[in-house]
Amino acid sequence: MLTTDDTADTAAHFLDIGADDVVAQAVTTQELVLRATALLARKHQHDKLRTMVHDGLNAALTDPLTGLYNRRYLDPHLARMAEQAEKSGRCFAVMMIDIDHFKAINDGYGHAAGDQVLVQLADRLRENLRAIDLVARVGGEEFLVAMPRASARQARLAADRLRRMVNNRPFDVDTDVAPVAVTVPVGVAVS
Repeated sequence: MLTTDDTADTAAHFLDIGADDVVAQAVTTQELVLRATALLARKHQHDKLRTMVHDGLNAALTDPLTGLYNRRYLDPHLARMAEQAEKSGRCFAVMMIDIDHFKAINDGYGHAAGDQVLVQLADRLRENLRAIDLVARVGGEEFLVAMPRASARQARLAADRLRRMVNNRPFDVDTDVAPVAVTVPVGVAVS
């Protein structure tokens, strides 16, 4: 803040309402450049810190392989969804999806292929659900889908569509290996 009033009360007021620095109007150009340089350096440090905190929070709440939310995010989200459903009187659905015989995929094709299956399955789930639905990886090869404002019929139709979309379309895991057939059961519960 550049001011003509260089009293301590004025400076305190401006600092109190959010100014990063208070400078009397009679300041030299050299001092102003030094203050601005210091402020920019401090802002750069704050930006780096903010990015680190954001990245840390993101890492704490998402699965690093699939980019889906993890259980740490899912548990409170489901609690809020149940609360909202109870208040509104509307249903919500939860689906559990588990890859059949996933150990055989890892053992037969390698863990890198298993990882590719997990990533591709996550992508298929994300791409074939509503924007308001939550998809999370809750275990090694276990996924959960939470569908707010979904009736039992809507949930069953979505579950059947997801199951067919996985079971009927093999997963490409490597250019040297034929696509891997994967099957999933989908369990549905409705509030």
